[in-house]
Amino acid sequence: MSHYLVMMSRRCGLCCEQVIQMLYFTVFLLIIIIAYGVLLQSVWFPNKEFEWESVREIFIKPYFNLYGEVYADEVWRKFVTH
Repeated sequence: MSHYLVMMSRRCGLCCEQVIQMLYFTVFLLIIIIAYGVLLQSVWFPNKEFEWESVREIFIKPYFNLYGEVYADEVWRKFVTH
């Protein structure tokens, strides 16, 4: 019985260590996403007043950029005339 408890405590220790490392990575990634989102919003909309919707855009656009979305229709809309 004691051998089983020792093995379980080792496994829990390893699992807790991995969760802590994952939290470090998640916080680091969140900081990068926020910094990139603020930069993106300030470049695309330099004269825009603060709105709570812009806070959402700070998180949403960089998150989707991670998965390959480039928002080409928003970027090229200014240059293409119909």
